[in-house]
Amino acid sequence: MFDCPGCGSRIDDVRKRFCGTCGANLRPEASPLLSGQKGLGIEEKAGICVGNICLSPLLGTVLYFVWKDDKPAKADDVCMVTIASLFVGPLIAFILYSLGIVGGL
Repeated sequence: MFDCPGCGSRIDDVRKRFCGTCGANLRPEASPLLSGQKGLGIEEKAGICVGNICLSPLLGTVLYFVWKDDKPAKADDVCMVTIASLFVGPLIAFILYSLGIVGGL
């Protein structure tokens, strides 16, 4: 048990990340902005997006669970890229099919 650094409320669960009363970050050292940790670069995002479109969203799901504890900023980026690629892949396939490119193969 400890006190919230923002409002002084008593926190019973040491695993909580944010105060339920004021919303203060209870683990600022885990914050990517304060710890100097960076998310994915544009090249990494593009690679994961292409990998998700070609291989399936399984790639992004695996990377998310690998990075979620050690690299939370990268895990969040992978999650967003994976969700976006779920829409981009079928959209590209639909466009190509509509244009007759895939239908002619």
